[in-house]
Amino acid sequence: MGNDWETCPRTFVAAAESENFRETAEFLYLTQSAVSQHIRKLENELGMTLFVHSGRSVILTEEGKIFLPYAEKMIDVYHSGIHKVAQWKQGFSRSITLAVHPYIASYILPRFLPRYIKENPDVEISTIVAESDDIKTAVEENQADIGLSRKDPNSDSLYYEHICEGTFCLAVPSQQNSPCDADAILGRCRLLTHDHPSGDSLMAMIRLQYPHVQTMSVGQIDAAVNMIKAGIGVSFLPTYIIKHDQYGLMPIETPHLELSASQTYMIWKRNSEHIKQFHAMLCEFLKQEQM
Repeated sequence: MGNDWETCPRTFVAAAESENFRETAEFLYLTQSAVSQHIRKLENELGMTLFVHSGRSVILTEEGKIFLPYAEKMIDVYHSGIHKVAQWKQGFSRSITLAVHPYIASYILPRFLPRYIKENPDVEISTIVAESDDIKTAVEENQADIGLSRKDPNSDSLYYEHICEGTFCLAVPSQQNSPCDADAILGRCRLLTHDHPSGDSLMAMIRLQYPHVQTMSVGQIDAAVNMIKAGIGVSFLPTYIIKHDQYGLMPIETPHLELSASQTYMIWKRNSEHIKQFHAMLCEFLKQEQM
């Protein structure tokens, strides 16, 4: 098969999924004749028929059904090998994939990862930014080695640990010139709501104390921070964000509200040494940051 040992199985797998050579050609950016040629080469190499034609469709034969999972493994092994060689060329000997909440990706990792990378220059790091429920799923399905979530995963199949508890506060622009008490601010400013872990209970409490407050949903914390700086409104944010002056925010006390804590959980599936080391370094960092 020469150089076709990966290309032909890839074409075969795509054709098995679509059951149509024309659609396979469009998906792989090939001509339909190229798809047919790849399948014939694979059939000749294996000495078996992989598809039978049924009108405009193609259907896997029994031999094709048996071979399909092996073709999928061939493709996975090929790409894993390419990745490993690329790692070696770049000086990496290990890799960690992190699935992280947007808040953690934006405000914690940029301060922590430089320390980790300095001590572990041979580790390749990749990140997946996701919401808390998706983070748990990513670790369960081996899409990520470590999850950093703002929600208790409550799982029997995963390791997890509550690694940090921070506080929330009302955040306003640092150039606030008007009276800086919560009653006055929430009486005149829009309250920007985002993916707060206890958003429903927090809003119920705010509505009881400030029934006429106007709200505006902005999705994620990053959007809330930028809109506060632009003077569009105010929001309840983790105090950790406001501790760093570069974000241009200042905290306001809210004596009439009991704000919940800002939680961070680490989730993992395998107790390998490099995951234990990551855990130890992250916990030490969070302790030093006094979140």
